Amino acid sequence: MIGIVVASHGELCRELLITAEMILGPAAQTTAAPLAAGESLQDFAAALRQAVDAVKQEAGILVLADLAGGTPCNVAAVLAAQSEGIKVVSGVNLPMLLEVLSRREGALLAELAEMAVTAGQGGVCRISTES
Repeated sequence: MIGIVVASHGELCRELLITAEMILGPAAQTTAAPLAAGESLQDFAAALRQAVDAVKQEAGILVLADLAGGTPCNVAAVLAAQSEGIKVVSGVNLPMLLEVLSRREGALLAELAEMAVTAGQGGVCRISTES
């Protein structure tokens, strides 16, 4: 099974995991890595490394970050560059998280990263009664 870390500014990551578990039930080998307001880059990097270590799996780790170019994503990208078996996808949303939690068993890490992108994009749609 692939370990999942959701990383974000503030508590978004924890709330996404709580919501996903409300829908799917408990999610093993999954954790959140929130960047607190005023937290130093070094402290967040240490916390993210700790989160990755907590869910470490032979099949790899997928980090779902909130914002491309933001601190959680950038720190995760550096960590992935320094370590084998870590992939990072930005733009985390609930459809993306539900998809990876549902499909990670037996999946390859690169495949799961692509599934995350597809599900995240597919979860964005305009709902309108206007033309």
